[in-house]
Order: sequence, then structure tokens, then C-alpha cells
Amino acid sequence: MSAVADLADLAGLPADSARGWLRRNVPEADVSGRWAPEIIAGGLSNLTYRLPLPSGTLVLRRPPVGHLLPRAHDVAREYRVLAALAPTPVPVPEPLGFCADPDVIGAPFYVMREVGGEVLRATADTGRLTADQRSAVARELAATLAALHAVDPVAAGLGDFGRHGGYCERQLATWGSSGSARAPATCRR
Repeated sequence: MSAVADLADLAGLPADSARGWLRRNVPEADVSGRWAPEIIAGGLSNLTYRLPLPSGTLVLRRPPVGHLLPRAHDVAREYRVLAALAPTPVPVPEPLGFCADPDVIGAPFYVMREVGGEVLRATADTGRLTADQRSAVARELAATLAALHAVDPVAAGLGDFGRHGGYCERQLATWGSSGSARAPATCRR
């Protein structure tokens, strides 16, 4: 156990291993202070942890603990896209490091800077926004989508990213092989 008295493991985030990796691989991350990571709830995919550090807040993403579908929860793919988009006009969190070694915390993971802001998931979340604020959010969303669509995948280093075409058929086959009851009956294009 570490010498820091408040060092505690969260599910999927062993404290000693995570701090050691950050210390060795993300030099700007000051892990000398109190270790008090938090799970960011509300996501529907990978586990996301907020790491408040003296040098600033970081975010760590890793696959869920337990059984995973093949090719699902690929944090290497997430990190690659973030790293490719970071130098473009598309607003993404700054990616700081990727660890492919599952022995470090039990799965591959990556770390990025936290981006401040508010998550608006449902209509109820926007209820307190004024009409002008809603318009600003909508304009920003459209501008971000336009910036994303303006990125040349080849120039960004993503020319070989993923398989082109046949996504729906592959997804249906994956759902069908997993026994998922949520698989749709048809695939619309």
C-alpha cells in the first residue's frame, strides 16, 4: 500500500498502479497530492474517472469490468481519434497518454485533460436555459459538426480507420451473436 493515507482503489482503478503509470508517463500530472478520483456516472459505455490533481483535473477512460463483446469498448480506438482530431479545429479534450498494457489497471486505458462544461442529455436538462442560450448551444453544435465533417480523414491520419461500408450488417451480426434482445429487425440506411 502507498504511503499516502487516503489512497483508495475504485472499481477498475487500482490507486497505486494508476498513480505510478501517471507519474512515469504523463509528466505534467502531479500525483504527489491527495488521491481522490471519482467515477463520472451517466455514461453508457466505458468507465470514466475524474482525477482531481494539484496540476489540474484529468479524465481516465477504460473498458467496463467484466465480460465484453469482441471489439467493443476499444479505448485504443477512442484515443487514436482524439489524438488525430486534437490538432484540427474540432474541439476535443487534449489526449495525454495511452496504456495498452492490461496489467497496469486491469485493462487498456487512456488519460486526457478534463474539459469543463455541463452535460445536457435530455430536454429536462435544458429547461433552465434561456432561448438565447439554447440558440447558442444549437449554433455551437452545428459548428462542431461542420468542423468534424471538414476534417480530411487521410490528412488527420485516419485514412485506414475502421472498415468502410457494411456497418449496419456488421452491427446486426454482433448483436445477433451476443444474444442481445435489443437487436433491431432491420437495418435502415
